[in-house]
Amino acid sequence: MRIIILFFSAMLMVGSLSAYAETPKDFESLLIETGEPTIKDESAISISVLWRIDDKMRYSGTGLTFTYGSDARKPDNAVSMASKMVTSIKESMMTQEPSWRGAEVEQITSSDGSRTAALKVTNKQGHSLNEFVIRDYSNQQSVSYQVKPSFGEDGVTAAIDLVTLSADDGGSNPFMKKEKKNPQAKKATGGGIEIAVGDRDSMTIKTVNLTTEEIENKLASALSSSGGYVSTNQIFEDVTDGTTRNVKPFDGHEVQFKSLSGNTIKISVKDPSVSAIIKLKYPDENGTTMEIPMPLVWLLLALVVGGIGYFYWKAQSNIDQDESRY
Repeated sequence: MRIIILFFSAMLMVGSLSAYAETPKDFESLLIETGEPTIKDESAISISVLWRIDDKMRYSGTGLTFTYGSDARKPDNAVSMASKMVTSIKESMMTQEPSWRGAEVEQITSSDGSRTAALKVTNKQGHSLNEFVIRDYSNQQSVSYQVKPSFGEDGVTAAIDLVTLSADDGGSNPFMKKEKKNPQAKKATGGGIEIAVGDRDSMTIKTVNLTTEEIENKLASALSSSGGYVSTNQIFEDVTDGTTRNVKPFDGHEVQFKSLSGNTIKISVKDPSVSAIIKLKYPDENGTTMEIPMPLVWLLLALVVGGIGYFYWKAQSNIDQDESRY
């Protein structure tokens, strides 16, 4: 009986190395409702998407799109902003093999087939979404991010990293120049940030003559009852894809929400000298630190069964030898 128990325990142990519950299609998603850019001239939006093939490797892509405000010859509106973000996310995944691309994105259409000011990113069957970074330097008016599953300790974790836009950083396009190693703290010119997080009412945070760290402290204090706090560690590492061209370096602090209720962040940055980076971390339930191919699983199983057989044969031999002495 003991041998039988050991045999089935070994089978379960080996099977657990490769068994997982496949993530169904559209199990995780991000819905973005866009708005008109408030930065009057040329600016940019950079979006990073990270996903995993269930129980296997993670992949990522970053897409950059340029946007144009009211002073441009052909200014963007909310609908064209959604179209540009969709194109950027699609292009960011073109470097991966088609079967590896775990995220699907589309612009939502109305009943008459016309495009709307919204886009949706969802996971494919057998893939899971892991992380999003939305670096919006166009300061869209009242842009919202709705996640599935909802926020919370067992759901999506969110963070907001505020950055300054100044001539030293390339103006409204901070991707054009890298941050200095020890930059001088820059102060916002004013205009405020209106934000609604989770199921809370919107509130306005004043920004005039404040550094981004001071603004983030005010934001965390205002939303402390929702679990908001300033962290000096990033919610996850920067996604660079081998280059820092599309990534503004972490400035050492961000507001994180780990016990947030609801599923939406709505933000409107009205200060032209400040922009917001939104970071979203999804549960990585089908992640693994070790991938074991099926042939190796069967090899391990054969070794375990062979080992059990050997010890059983050895035990029986000892018993036969003891009986032969009498």
